[in-house]
Amino acid sequence: MSRDSTDHVWSGRIEDDALLRGRGRFGDDVRLDGVAAAAFVRSPHAHAHIRAIEVAAAKAAPGVLAVITGADLAGANFATLSQAVPLPGRDGKMAVSPHRPVLASERVLHVGEPVALVVAETLTAAQDAAERASVDYEP
Repeated sequence: MSRDSTDHVWSGRIEDDALLRGRGRFGDDVRLDGVAAAAFVRSPHAHAHIRAIEVAAAKAAPGVLAVITGADLAGANFATLSQAVPLPGRDGKMAVSPHRPVLASERVLHVGEPVALVVAETLTAAQDAAERASVDYEP
């Protein structure tokens, strides 16, 4: 370690000073006009079957541009979220990853798994609308 002119220990990381003083900049700090925001409806269950997803109230909320569920993505050719590392295993076979849908539509496998996506004019509008969505789970 070295010391700077004010006799403080310097770690060599140039971003630390700004972060420690509350002057750091993050992606969420950038605000551009006309950019939409999104919020997910997430599962409160570690494992459950999804009986129904009701998003009509979310779609009707002020500022909402779109509400997307797994059913909406069914024909859109979205692949799985999980991808195996493309390296052969001990037996020479490539690793296999389980299918992980972009948005759960039949069952959820962990707390916080995304079930629906709300896109709105502002983050507050997206979050408020996401709270209006209703999911019937069978734990």
